[in-house]
Parts: sequence; structure tokens; C-alpha cells
Amino acid sequence: MLERIAVGRTATGVGADHRVTVRSPALVLAPSGLRAFAFGGADEPAASIDLRTLAVRYQVVRSTAAAQKRVEGSVRTAATLPDGRIVVGGFDYGGSVGGEKAGLWLVDPNDWSRRLLDREGNWFRMAGGFVFARGEGGVGLRILHPTSSRADLVRTGSVANVTAVGPRAFVTFFGARDKGSCDRTRQRPCRPTHLPARPLIGAGQPIVG
Repeated sequence: MLERIAVGRTATGVGADHRVTVRSPALVLAPSGLRAFAFGGADEPAASIDLRTLAVRYQVVRSTAAAQKRVEGSVRTAATLPDGRIVVGGFDYGGSVGGEKAGLWLVDPNDWSRRLLDREGNWFRMAGGFVFARGEGGVGLRILHPTSSRADLVRTGSVANVTAVGPRAFVTFFGARDKGSCDRTRQRPCRPTHLPARPLIGAGQPIVG
């Protein structure tokens, strides 16, 4: 159905001529549940899908393309804010195996305008209507506001996940037993607390681990 957005992984050649292409687009649902949006790589358009008729419309949403070398392709992630705008992040393969960050962008599907939230970011979590991203250099945690303002919550550690419960955000970290609890409404720094690795929030959530 999405003929202009590629997905999958291919490999060609052997030895020094071995080349891998990865295409992993983002798919996100509008708050109304009536439309879905797909975001491909830097050289592909975004797609709007009417879930009632399955009609597809494409729109160019430009982003910086990486130089193409031995590893090519792109990975995108996306999530919707309560007002319908979409946060899109990810990276483009090309300069290195690890990929080149595509930045975090705020996209309005009503007119397909976009605004840069964080040029160096590619990881984010949406929780409680807030956008959480790693801090400078990929360390710590901050809140990114649609107005482009930001507030640092944690200045150290590698954040694994963020879960919002009421006015608080619970943060877990890679390679550490400590967790943190932040007041996201007042944007106060996190303080250590004891939590399960994956808090169970919402009916029907699977138990993992």
C-alpha cells in the first residue's frame, strides 16, 4: 500500500564489496484513531493513511540525508502528542555503522510544517503528553517542549525508559539498579527511588522480565 516508502533489510556483495541497506520507517496513529502516518528515510516522503478508506497521501518532509557508504538506509521512530502533532526521530546509515542522527523534529500533519526540537537527538520517549529526550552528549534526561524550551531533569546516566503516572515521571537507567522519580509538571530534577524495572501502568499491560 505504501509504495513510496521502503521497508526491510537487503545485503549485496561479499568481502570489501559487502553492502547492507536498512529501511525501518516509523508508523504512528493519530489521536482520533482515524488516520495513521508513516515516516521513511531522508529521501522518502511522509504518508498519511485514511484508515476508513485506506487512501494514502504523500507529502515531502525534508530532513538531512547522510552520505552513503557501506551501510545505507534509515531508521525512524514517531509518536503523537495529544494535540495531534508528531515527534519524529531516528538516524540515517551512511557515515558509519552506528548511523548519523537525524535529529528530533515536531511535525504538524495539518500543513506538514516541521520544527527542530533537538539536532543532536535521536532517542525520545513520549509520556503523559511530554517529550523526554536524552541530554547533551546522550547523557541524562531532559523535557523538550513544543515551544523549543527545555528543562534538564537528570544530568548523568544512560536513560532506558520513562513512564508517566499522574504528575510524576519514573525513569529507569541502563546498567544501574537505581531509578528516579521526577515531578514533570514542575520540571524538578529526579531523585533516587526504589521501583520495579518495568512499572505496570494501564489495564492489559504485559508483564515483562
